[in-house]
Amino acid sequence: MDLFTNTIVVGGPIAAGKSSLVGSLPFIPVQELDPNDELQKILLSKLYEGDMIAAQVFQLDMMLSRFDKYKNASESDEIHVFDRMIFEDKLFAFMLFGHLENVWEYYDSIWKDKVNELIKEIGKPKLYILLSISWDTFEKRIFERNRHVEIDNFEKNRPYFNKLISMYDSYVINMLEEYDIPFAVIDTNNLSKMDVVNKTKEMLEQRGII
Repeated sequence: MDLFTNTIVVGGPIAAGKSSLVGSLPFIPVQELDPNDELQKILLSKLYEGDMIAAQVFQLDMMLSRFDKYKNASESDEIHVFDRMIFEDKLFAFMLFGHLENVWEYYDSIWKDKVNELIKEIGKPKLYILLSISWDTFEKRIFERNRHVEIDNFEKNRPYFNKLISMYDSYVINMLEEYDIPFAVIDTNNLSKMDVVNKTKEMLEQRGII
């Protein structure tokens, strides 16, 4: 019998509107990035500058810290809503250092252990909401939100971003189907932030979650 936790996950590419949605739902929000974590900021900045060591450390740290937060939230009676989960971490890691055989094997072995523990011992999310965006929408939004860590090296990272957006939905959906996690996809391209919030709340009401 499948185990389920008192959690919801909002996933999707960079600039899809995850953080805004997580903060707008009537649950305990668990945001992806810690604004007070200076090391995290430095590693992310170095990652976008092309520092491969920083990319490896950042992705491993994100995977492990996200897993720990999920494990702690699973013990609560209150619903927590997460900005991404470790299923998407694997995509980012593969994009950044999947070509480095030894590094990738090390990361992948840890990832598989954590996913196995999540599925068999902790429990799956009640629902995984995947926010979908096109390349044009991504490019528009990433400059609108004006985070320097993302746009200072945008042209340098354009091929990475473009490939990431092109494969994001299919990669995550295949993984969620593989692990039999309930999910729904929201196409956000022509929706405002409030439209996405309302659509999500309606979906959660239909599923009896709120």
